[in-house]
Amino acid sequence: MKQTHDSFFFFNDKFYSSQDKLLQTLLTSEGVFETIRYSKSGLAFLQEHLARLFAGESAKTIPSTSALDYQKIILQLIKKNKLQNQILRVRIRSTRVGLGISAEKYEALPESMYHSGISLCVAEHPLKKGDAWIKHNRRDAYNTLYTNALQNDFDECLLLQDGFVQECCTSNILLCKNEKVILPPRDGKRLVGITEQQILKHIELPIVEEKIKWPIPNNVEVFISGSLKGLLPVKEITGEKYPIQKKSALYKLIPLFSPYSS
Repeated sequence: MKQTHDSFFFFNDKFYSSQDKLLQTLLTSEGVFETIRYSKSGLAFLQEHLARLFAGESAKTIPSTSALDYQKIILQLIKKNKLQNQILRVRIRSTRVGLGISAEKYEALPESMYHSGISLCVAEHPLKKGDAWIKHNRRDAYNTLYTNALQNDFDECLLLQDGFVQECCTSNILLCKNEKVILPPRDGKRLVGITEQQILKHIELPIVEEKIKWPIPNNVEVFISGSLKGLLPVKEITGEKYPIQKKSALYKLIPLFSPYSS
């Protein structure tokens, strides 16, 4: 039988085996979390993710540690788990029982899909109005919708509220139309994405926040953005085809945020 090494997680001030019952306690405790991508280019937007974590409901449990200290802990954890030189999902959780960090291999979408586009299904948003602005530790409803999407050969699930587009299960939504970039209002009905905000810093077109009524017209470019996925074009939503313009401002930014970029 092939020998496998034990994996570890960080909890408060120590590293523990993933077999330790403390891990389940951490995973099931109330709190907030951040997901950070690790790849050849390092930890993506660590400082921005920490800032959002500090602003969360359970921020009082977070030690006053600098971003550099968190980076050292995460890199130690990656080395301890023998995960160097891979694309990883790093999670920092702040809960009632303390702070935990985990790192695991992330199966990125095929690199070709960053050019050819992905497919979305559509569902009603699982949270009440105004409850989506922060990443709570318990996201079972999001996870169920996302799993259902994958099982039905979609790559993500677009979430609607009162007939308007808000976000996806693990991503934000961006539209490009008439030489402007459109995104749903940042009004608490959706999570404002870290990667989304970084993308907007690179856009030279006008950026407009407005309610996006469903269905989205099929002459509009549609993109999703997320901490793990980066920036991806959407080719289809529930069977409706959408254009992918390789000369558009958003499309040109795809390599900058791709998990495959060095």
